[in-house]
Amino acid sequence: RQMEKSLWTDEIRRAAVLCAADQRPRQKFLKWNVDKDEPPMTQLGALRDVVQQVKTADDVQLVRNWITRIRGNDRRNEKWPGQSLQEIEALVSNRDLVWQQLGGVDTWPVLTADGREKLKYELWALAFRSLIDACVRAHKRHLEDLNRKKDDGTEN
Repeated sequence: RQMEKSLWTDEIRRAAVLCAADQRPRQKFLKWNVDKDEPPMTQLGALRDVVQQVKTADDVQLVRNWITRIRGNDRRNEKWPGQSLQEIEALVSNRDLVWQQLGGVDTWPVLTADGREKLKYELWALAFRSLIDACVRAHKRHLEDLNRKKDDGTEN
């Protein structure tokens, strides 16, 4: 079981980076505007902070409470484009969505008969944290690249 868990931890981190690397799918499933600072990095930093507190699948209420506070503050709520908060809420409400976004989980190796389902339950929080963290980092890099191109005058 420990070997499976170690292998899956590596697979989760790799898959999260791959998923986040392409801006259009990231925009599609999180509804972040990849061509603008929407949501702004301050809001994404706050999201990342709360997501890092999710250590088990039972900790998702922390994210739900944070979303409720954002929705209750008009100034903060307006910084989140379209359905982006709903998409984050969907990721914590339907745990299979995280695994779907990471892709290929059904092909990841297991050594025990019930390994796949147990690992999906045990490692969901890591998968969620890794996915959101990778997406925030990729979004930030993309915005930095856009700003650098604007400054250099090389933007298309």
